[in-house]
Amino acid sequence: MAETLPIYVQSVELSVTDQPHPYHVKNADIALEAWQGEVVKKPSLFNGLVFLERELNFTDKRLLGISHLLPYSTFLHWLKNKDGEGEHLFALGLIVSKEGFPLLGRMAAHTYNGGKCYAPSGSLDADDIEDGKINLLANIKRELGEETGVDLSQSAIQDGFHVFRHGRNTIAVTRCKFDLTAAELCRQINGFIQSDPDAELSEVFAVKEKQNYADNLAEYMIEILNWHFDTI
Repeated sequence: MAETLPIYVQSVELSVTDQPHPYHVKNADIALEAWQGEVVKKPSLFNGLVFLERELNFTDKRLLGISHLLPYSTFLHWLKNKDGEGEHLFALGLIVSKEGFPLLGRMAAHTYNGGKCYAPSGSLDADDIEDGKINLLANIKRELGEETGVDLSQSAIQDGFHVFRHGRNTIAVTRCKFDLTAAELCRQINGFIQSDPDAELSEVFAVKEKQNYADNLAEYMIEILNWHFDTI
């Protein structure tokens, strides 16, 4: 897979297969054993089903691939096993204020990545399947709705995706620009977060200039934020 970043694509087309991912076949038992220790440390963790990809390839401004559902326990083991086969793709809808400021969220302490800062997003799962393929925009709308309460019908969503790579992670980014100031968006979203005792985020905040980034920022976000400020 090409590594020149970012790569613009008009569509991301992930075909869902009911065959088990080769990594899950080889590692399911040891992954589940390791999962028991993770739950002791973070009791709120849930072993639901998420996607792990393979055969990601660019062609004619499209990103194609095959997606396999597997337990989160296997996915977490894959994340830690640096030489395990497979690729992880997720969608990221970057919330942007009318001033052009992107919003980031800080993960709540009870989550696996408590304290880390990201643009709000989430793993692809079975709720995102439409006609045998994964609908990335549906995932973005669902995840941002669940985590921030925003209604993306009130935003201008960029056409297509800019694709970034970080290790074995592939991030498909689209900008969602609102006609609200950063202060208005933060006030609205933080009010939503505070009303939910099980919220995955502890807060959201705006990034107002390049390189003036938060502590505990996820590494892949640095390149995405740099791209945003260079191209907005």
